[in-house]
Amino acid sequence: MFDTGLFDPIIRKFIKLINGDPMKAVVFAALLAGLVSLDGDGSMTYMITVTAMLPLFKRLRLAVITHLW
Repeated sequence: MFDTGLFDPIIRKFIKLINGDPMKAVVFAALLAGLVSLDGDGSMTYMITVTAMLPLFKRLRLAVITHLW
C-alpha cells in the first residue's frame, strides 16, 4: 500500500498541519503510541505506531533506527 501511494494524500495534509517540523512529528508519534498503549497490548502499539508514522518519517527524511533487543 505504501508503494502505490495510498497514504500520500494523508501524509501531505499532515505535513502541512505540522509545517514540516520533525519535532512535532516525533511528539505526535509519542502521543499516538501512548494512546494506543492504553489497551495494554505492546505488539499492537508497535504495529499501529510504526505503520502510521513510518511513511511520514520517510517523507520528512528522519533517520529510522531499528533496535533489536
